[in-house]
Amino acid sequence: MDDPALIADLTVSLAAAVGLLVVRAQLAPGPGGLVWRFRFLLFVAAAFYLLRAADWLTGLGAMRAATIIGAAMIPFAALLLAEGLLRRHAPRAIKLAAAGGLAGFALAALLPDVTRSAAFLWAFLTFQTLGFVAALGLLMTRRRGDFTAPENTMMDRISVAVPVILALLLTDYGFAMFAGLPALSGLAALIVAWIAATFEARAASGAAIAAALAAVAAVAGLAGAAIGAQHGWPLIQTLQATTTIAALVLLLVVGLSSAALRRARVRASLDAALVQTENFDHYLTAIARLGLADGYAFLGAEDLRDYDAAELVAAIGPTGAISSARLPALPANDTLGQSQVRALLDRFAAHEVVVVARTPLTLAIGASTGLADGAGANVRAAFAIARLIAERDACRQVAP
Repeated sequence: MDDPALIADLTVSLAAAVGLLVVRAQLAPGPGGLVWRFRFLLFVAAAFYLLRAADWLTGLGAMRAATIIGAAMIPFAALLLAEGLLRRHAPRAIKLAAAGGLAGFALAALLPDVTRSAAFLWAFLTFQTLGFVAALGLLMTRRRGDFTAPENTMMDRISVAVPVILALLLTDYGFAMFAGLPALSGLAALIVAWIAATFEARAASGAAIAAALAAVAAVAGLAGAAIGAQHGWPLIQTLQATTTIAALVLLLVVGLSSAALRRARVRASLDAALVQTENFDHYLTAIARLGLADGYAFLGAEDLRDYDAAELVAAIGPTGAISSARLPALPANDTLGQSQVRALLDRFAAHEVVVVARTPLTLAIGASTGLADGAGANVRAAFAIARLIAERDACRQVAP
């Protein structure tokens, strides 16, 4: 453990694993769906960094094989996440190539002499790069109008992160051009973890994220340069120190962001909204301010004056909600109410319409942007309470 390069590599890998697991703990457990795919990717990536650290510490062949298998699973898990984000399957050829590559490299991992050859490393790097590029291509070529604004924002952030991952991934391979450099993909993993921790942060714009990352890089660079100058270290050792500092700072940022997210969820609880139920309008203002309705826009009577309210309510149905998937496949088969629902969904690039109140008619249009445990259920509960408050207000108005 006296080797500075090993200390830097271990610090980055362990920090990446911890950061990924911290963010994963913020997401709702459960089978299937987008959140399951996201949790799976975070788990696979965290397991890879833990296994790699164990491989470096022990030198056991079994650990190296497990590390390679874990690394081969990451592009496949990234492809699964892209499918979940896009709500459709990737082309069959891409999925077969990802699955075949995973199986092939998993078998090759059992042959130590093969995995240490330059040919294997180049082939493995190519497989990982193509896997990430395929996932990025699916996200970049999507029809933005098919998704809500929060969904597009989430995919845009992920799309920006992929090139960073690919650039830093190169340093994980022991080619001559990277000799002596720490394995930097762990920093990319921490950046992804931090971006994921801000998915639900309403003020976290792309510019704010870029500025924060630039600040982290500046702090780490200045600190590393100062320490290197003080000890008279060569450039490569200074870079190792800078990498170590950057990993620890990013881990701290991920932890603070996750803690802030937990506090925000407490503030956005239904209990906090229910103390502000003087009337229906006040309640809607409260749940919007507290973030319980993030991803939705409220439309009142004035906004719906060009629509037939009775037809809209009839098309939405007794459940009080209708998604684009429940509309006829062909717009020509729409009823009048369904055509109006479709027009609303297209106008707001939304996924569903929910009846928040019938008197006065108030609709919520959009989709839940929360990935947290119970986020969707909290939104439904908030809207159900809004309906009850609207009914109470209507009864008060007609009471003698």
